[in-house]
Amino acid sequence: MKALTSEQLMVDEAVGKIKHLWRHRKGNEVPAAILDTIERLYSEDWKPVIVKTIKKEFTYTFIINLGAGHTYSRFKQQEEYFADATHGAVDIEKKGGAVFMTVMTEELGTEYTYKFDPADYPKMCLPVPIGYSPMGLMVKDLVKAPNWLVGGTPGSGKSTFLHGLAISILRGRPVLLVIIDLKRVEFGYLKEHALVITEEHDVYQMLQSANRLMDQRLQLLEEAGLNHFLDYPEELPPVVIMIDELNELKDENAHASLNRISRLGRAAGFSIVTATQRPSASLTKNFGDTKAMFAATMCFFVRDEVNSRILLDNEKAAHMQFNPGRAIYQWDKEIEVQCMHLPMEKARKIATKLPKGGFPDDFKQSPKRLPPR
Repeated sequence: MKALTSEQLMVDEAVGKIKHLWRHRKGNEVPAAILDTIERLYSEDWKPVIVKTIKKEFTYTFIINLGAGHTYSRFKQQEEYFADATHGAVDIEKKGGAVFMTVMTEELGTEYTYKFDPADYPKMCLPVPIGYSPMGLMVKDLVKAPNWLVGGTPGSGKSTFLHGLAISILRGRPVLLVIIDLKRVEFGYLKEHALVITEEHDVYQMLQSANRLMDQRLQLLEEAGLNHFLDYPEELPPVVIMIDELNELKDENAHASLNRISRLGRAAGFSIVTATQRPSASLTKNFGDTKAMFAATMCFFVRDEVNSRILLDNEKAAHMQFNPGRAIYQWDKEIEVQCMHLPMEKARKIATKLPKGGFPDDFKQSPKRLPPR
């Protein structure tokens, strides 16, 4: 092969610089960063190729052909590299035979006022607001991801998120909401609308009652040849059990009853939302066997990488900017969000307009603890 002359090398170098400058022209920074990152991550002759770019305000969508020899799982694992390169939020998902990469460049605000109406989401059974991402407000159906883990240090916004979640649930369709508030001071204003339990010795009886109701519903579904409570001809209201600070619940029998609901309750319309300040203490010791049953996670700022890995299987929550209400949402995707701020005064005002809740008689608190069966 004939060697290139010095003049040819100079020409090639100049052409390369011109191409680089053209790629990084003003307004093309995000596509250029994506191309640069692909070139650095993939040294093979055949690299993933961007076949189409769709640009909207603050958002780019790239349709990518991975090509032979490259897997979607490996490409998905590179999200953090693309996010750092573009200084934005990146979401990669597979649709059919193509890979879609969405890059959101708008910065999240530090506070969003609570404003939510479940009636705006008629196709959802229990719509709940997650928070604002760079693409706007994210709303999910609690029935589709029935079991949630919520974690974060004191002051990170975890309790405010729970208040917003409870209010949003009660403003929607008829629902049986049980709140285990062993701190005693958080949810008293909802006692006329939800079953608020503040004594640990009452928790076990309530969970036993919940298990009996779950078994009754499962039997109804079995006899009707159905596999989901929403398909039953008579309305079965969803049941949501919310636990504020799981570490305060020490009763092993109560934990066993709660675990059973987390495993079997989805078809019968049961959801569990459990929050903790110290996931390393509560999840690994008491919930280790059933962590996989908790489909969704809201992880606010945590103090170290260990707690972040327990909740998210990565270290992101320990390294993100500390701002009350800022969290990493993880279920169908993983994305940083800013939850809506709901001051207690506003929550109490909204609660005065909520319908009063009704519960089966055996759900009510009893002064005596039933013996374990």
